[in-house]
Amino acid sequence: MDETRETDDIERIRDEARRLYADDPAHGWEHALRVETTGVRLAREEDADVRVVRLGALLHDIGRAKEARGEVDDHAAWGAEEARRILDGRVDDEIRDAVVHCVEAHRYSTGPEPRTVEARVVSDADDLDALGAVGVARVLYHSGVSGCSDDSDISDCSDTYNDFDAAAEHAREKLLSLRDGMHTETARRLAEERHAYLAEFFERFDEERQPSTKRSGSS
Repeated sequence: MDETRETDDIERIRDEARRLYADDPAHGWEHALRVETTGVRLAREEDADVRVVRLGALLHDIGRAKEARGEVDDHAAWGAEEARRILDGRVDDEIRDAVVHCVEAHRYSTGPEPRTVEARVVSDADDLDALGAVGVARVLYHSGVSGCSDDSDISDCSDTYNDFDAAAEHAREKLLSLRDGMHTETARRLAEERHAYLAEFFERFDEERQPSTKRSGSS
């Protein structure tokens, strides 16, 4: 395919994808762009098809807004079918199918295992965005605003995660588990640094939550 046409096609797909994302700091368009940037970096290191990864990253959470509104049960499954519709006639069938698999297999908690290097890269890029400082901000925002854990079905939401300590503990449990689930060697290296930051953050968090208790016990 001509390089100029390929660029134009990606930009048109990017514009259409953008309209499907809600104004959501946790899973909105800025998240998709960060996943794209990280995904391209991983793709180049892992010898994956950069075009497939770029499209998969941009489209991976297009169903999140519908899931949040209770219109679909699984944003990854719905997003995969919507991605197929968006890509039909715009890319080769082989590229389309590869991107669709990236979307359906990206989810942390459910869905099929990623079978291709491109799907593994998109999944890793998505999980890396949940690690480090941005990851803490995203999961606490999502828990506080929606009353859900970051990977809960909307129907399972309750007031549990509106409690500050419960939300923080969920963040600790989920985020510190992500490192060991990375699929690619490059992502595992990047995850080590972010995991170390998180471990230090939660250690500091525990220290700062305790002083009042210690003072009252010693007086």
